[in-house]
Amino acid sequence: MPYKDKEKERKRQRFKRWKTSGLIGDYEIIHDRFINTENCDICNCCFTDKNKKSMEHSHITGEFRGIVCNRCNTNMLDQSIRTTNKSGIKNIHQDKAYGYWIYQKSHYGKIKTRSFKNKIDAICYKYIHTLQLRVLRRNLN
Repeated sequence: MPYKDKEKERKRQRFKRWKTSGLIGDYEIIHDRFINTENCDICNCCFTDKNKKSMEHSHITGEFRGIVCNRCNTNMLDQSIRTTNKSGIKNIHQDKAYGYWIYQKSHYGKIKTRSFKNKIDAICYKYIHTLQLRVLRRNLN
């Protein structure tokens, strides 16, 4: 497959992924910015194979926020609170039927779910889990 065809296919797949994730906006302009951005909009680190660039957007409104690294993207808080997510923290919501707080994270295609009796425990677990992953990645280097 020629190089231009591969690039067209990658672009098409990105647009499809962005539409599926709820992004609203002009995809061509966002794509140009995505391709040309070399540093994270939040922490200003350079993108690498391990710390890839991500398209940050509001999961409530679909509004595009910027191009950030994976680390910043996973630690971003949505400014608006979903009706199902009373915590306002990404990946943590309350199961109203049982009153438990749920931490749910997709990791290499597998969804990990943990339930907690209160919100504070769920938040603490999330950040401890995130720190453990960072230490593990650092030790592997």
